[in-house]
Amino acid sequence: MQLAATTLLALIGAASALPSNILQARDGITITFYPEANFAGEPVSIPNVPNAECQQVPEGVTVGSVQVESGALCRLTYSATTCTTHGDVFVFPDTPADDLTNETVTSYLCQTCTGC
Repeated sequence: MQLAATTLLALIGAASALPSNILQARDGITITFYPEANFAGEPVSIPNVPNAECQQVPEGVTVGSVQVESGALCRLTYSATTCTTHGDVFVFPDTPADDLTNETVTSYLCQTCTGC
């Protein structure tokens, strides 16, 4: 029993020592879908995306390219009907997905971060 308590305290201490630039829980991410490659066409922006919750691409939205706001990253899935553990494409503010015209993006999972 004492070993379990000691191990638990060590794990709590290690977790509290993690750097502050990892993912943070906060809603309010905005993801923008463009119907064509290279951010062409009339965009559809989805504000207030819940943090770390799988979302389906809205019906009728064609995904040709994707951008996310500063301080967010999103995992896009096109190899399954809903989010997979790792997603198929990661989208960062400085690394948008500029050509997804050969894929059918089905879902996305976004998270906020201070180090991206």
